Amino acid sequence: MANADVSGPRTGLRLRPSERLGYQILVKLAFVLCLGFVLFERLASRRRPTSAASGRRNGSVIAEARAAAHAAIGYAYLA
Repeated sequence: MANADVSGPRTGLRLRPSERLGYQILVKLAFVLCLGFVLFERLASRRRPTSAASGRRNGSVIAEARAAAHAAIGYAYLA
């Protein structure tokens, strides 16, 4: 398979400014919810025995909540 030329303009979906603002607002709302869930999960995993908590993530709580929010809201814009 030949390498694709990615230097040209992007031909993907482009959002209008109003859609972009709506997306950003939804992401911020989802971030707050996801942050609560991630914090709860991290606190709950501390109470588990060490064998059950062995798969605990060592990354940032903020980064995990941000990734979850973008993933969740991204599906809303697919429809």
